[in-house]
Amino acid sequence: MLYLSSLAGAGCGIGSATACLLAARGAHNVVSDVDVVAGQQTAAPIAKARGSAHFIAANVSEEHDVAALVQHG
Repeated sequence: MLYLSSLAGAGCGIGSATACLLAARGAHNVVSDVDVVAGQQTAAPIAKARGSAHFIAANVSEEHDVAALVQHG
């Protein structure tokens, strides 16, 4: 079974920890944050550890950013 998670605010803190935990359990993560560097720093180690994570810069208070997240998810 394939699990997909979309995590907003995953650049640090509980969002980052959740992305790492879900990846360790086999989920594909769409990681998003307004902070591009922080978001990439969350996604990169997951991918390096052969997990699945894709970073998309997004501000979830903006409708067009949310639409882009849905398209990529």
